[in-house]
Amino acid sequence: MTNWNKMVSEENKEKIKEMTKEPVKIEFRTLKEAEKSRGLKIGIYGNFATGKTHFALTAPEPIFILDSELGASPLAHQFKGKDIKVLDIMEDDGVISYEKYVEAINYIVQQDNVGTVVVDSITDVWAFAQEYGKVKVFKIKPEQRLAYQWDWGIINSLYLNPLKKLLRLNCNLILVARDQESYQSAGNPTGKFNPHWMKKTGFLVDYVLYNTKRIDKVGNLSFNTKIDKSRAIGKVMGKNFANLTFDKLKEELRKYK
Repeated sequence: MTNWNKMVSEENKEKIKEMTKEPVKIEFRTLKEAEKSRGLKIGIYGNFATGKTHFALTAPEPIFILDSELGASPLAHQFKGKDIKVLDIMEDDGVISYEKYVEAINYIVQQDNVGTVVVDSITDVWAFAQEYGKVKVFKIKPEQRLAYQWDWGIINSLYLNPLKKLLRLNCNLILVARDQESYQSAGNPTGKFNPHWMKKTGFLVDYVLYNTKRIDKVGNLSFNTKIDKSRAIGKVMGKNFANLTFDKLKEELRKYK
C-alpha cells in the first residue's frame, strides 16, 4: 500500500518535521499548580454579528489577536485604553496566511506577558492549513481533492501543532469560529448548528460557547450565549446568558467551584 512518505519529497518531509517537532521536557506538577497556570481555553462560535469578537475583547489584557476577519478594529471605540494588539493574517494567498499565522504564534510564545490570545477566526485557520498542505506538501491546487484519506493526517498536524503551542501557554485562549448547519443527509438540514472548525478542536478547549443575537420589538440588540461544553463544571452546560463577558463567565464558574 502506498503511503504519504513515498509521495512527499524529502525537502517537504524535513519542513514538516521542523514545524512539528517539540523538545522533550518532563516536568510533573500538582493539579493545583496546573490549574493556576492554565488560563481559560474557550471556543466560541456563531453566525456573523453575534458578539463573538466583542466577548473576546472583554478578556484580560494584554490581548494578542490573530485576525483574519478584520472584526476587531470596528470595536476599538468600546475598549479605549485597553492593551490590545492586532495582527491581520488574512492574505490573498492562503499559504502566506498560514505562514503568517505560524510566525505570529512563535512570536507570542516568546513574550513575557500575555493575558489572552484570540484566534479570529479558527475557521479560516483550518482553511489556511488545508491550502498550505495541498500546495506545499502534496503539490496540488487548493481546490483539488487529496489523493488518499490518510493524507488528512498531515493536514491535521499542520492545524494542530501551532494550536498546541497556544494551549500550553500560561494565558487565556479564545478560538472564534463561524457556525455551520448540520445535515442528516444530502439536502436535509437538521436546523442545528455546530462550530466550523477541525473536528478535534472542541476536545482541546475547556468551554465551548454558542452565540446568537436577539433584536426586540423596538430594535434593541442583545447577544445570547449558551454553554455547549464545560469540561470543569458540568452544571453550567446548557445555561444561557445575556451579553456575556469574560468576567461574568469567570464569576459564574466561580459560583459552582
